[in-house]
Amino acid sequence: MTVLDVAPQVYYDAADICAKVSGDLFTAFKTGMASFGDTTNMAGSIGDGKIWAESYDQQAKDVYTMSIDLVIAIDGYTQVLRQAGYNHALADYDAASGQPEPAAPSTVPSFTLSAQELVSLLVPPSAGGPGRGLIDDGLDLATKVGIPIPDGDTVKLSHSGDVWNSLATNASVTSAAGELERAAAMFEQITSPDANFIDEDLRELKGACDDLAGAYGEMAQACRDQKQAHDDLRTELKNLLDQLAKEIATEVAVSLALSVAASVVSFGVGAAAVAAKTAVAVAKIIDKFVDLIRIAVKAAKLKTAVTVTRLNAARKAAVQRIKDLTTKLVEKLKTLVKRKKSPQELESLGQQIGEEVAQIPRGSGQLDTIISRVNELHLSQDEAAAVTNKASEIGLTGSGGIATLPNGTKMVLPTYTSVRKAFLINADGTVVKYEGDLEQFLQYIR
Repeated sequence: MTVLDVAPQVYYDAADICAKVSGDLFTAFKTGMASFGDTTNMAGSIGDGKIWAESYDQQAKDVYTMSIDLVIAIDGYTQVLRQAGYNHALADYDAASGQPEPAAPSTVPSFTLSAQELVSLLVPPSAGGPGRGLIDDGLDLATKVGIPIPDGDTVKLSHSGDVWNSLATNASVTSAAGELERAAAMFEQITSPDANFIDEDLRELKGACDDLAGAYGEMAQACRDQKQAHDDLRTELKNLLDQLAKEIATEVAVSLALSVAASVVSFGVGAAAVAAKTAVAVAKIIDKFVDLIRIAVKAAKLKTAVTVTRLNAARKAAVQRIKDLTTKLVEKLKTLVKRKKSPQELESLGQQIGEEVAQIPRGSGQLDTIISRVNELHLSQDEAAAVTNKASEIGLTGSGGIATLPNGTKMVLPTYTSVRKAFLINADGTVVKYEGDLEQFLQYIR
């Protein structure tokens, strides 16, 4: 037989888990955002790097927003669980026990970020750079190549990749999903009506934590892939320029200066070689390598988009729903606080409703009046059954007793089953009318 099994401490314990998860997630997030430092202009200002930057910045904004929303949603759910636990504790409280009445919990959100704080946590914009990925001392190679030569900053790309990876592998981030799963599992044996949606919401938040960790990892890989593509291209450019200098040296004296920096390749061959650049032999050599450089740039494996598969629209919507819901749900729960009533109070309430119903002519809504009046009281299941039973005794000239059905629903039967009308009291205390054969329920009379 299913019974209403509610342990207020389960709600409080689950709330503590959520509070720790949200706090630890936010600490990890703040630390990560502060670690980016000066990584502006890392993607470059021209060509594929500039296009990639637009995609990266948008994805970074989405991941940032999801991080904040998820922290707020989990923190909000902490308050929901605390209020729900208090409601159940108060419903179970017996003033005659001599124990102090349960204290109302604080439901003030832990995270109230100012606009300035939110801005301080933004991921630095990636678009920008020196504007040239290749500089020479007068051969005008970049101009002759005629297509943008990437100017992304590999040091900054590498650092950003490390920051995203540190977030993806942070213990607070990787453990969040498991902790929320643990909180959700606590409600498997709870049969209170609110347990189902709590379990579902916690598992939704658990999935979001899983996906957020995955998204951090995808951002890390995107930065590393783009950094590697720049490295590979610059290695190829360095080799080509070295060969160019050697071939020019067969025609004129060369003073080679070749270096690869974070965002540019610098190449110099000296004044004599520059002065001879229009000579037929030297010009042919330069043209040959201009073509080779152009081919190398076109073959570079720079990405033009950052793909984050773990943050889909459905997941974002679910987190937003829970985030928006929590404040309203806490306020609603506050209006549903049920203090356990004494047997004398229940007797009195049933008496009052019964006397009111007794004044109503037969067939003019007596049962509906009892249902309406009892439901207005927002009682627990046992309390609603007791009041309904008493009201039936007084207002309907008798009651056949209270039956507890196998599914946990309670039924207040009439004096005679031939009446074929009875009251059903659901697990949440709501009363509804039943019409039909009542003989089958007699075995459950207590």
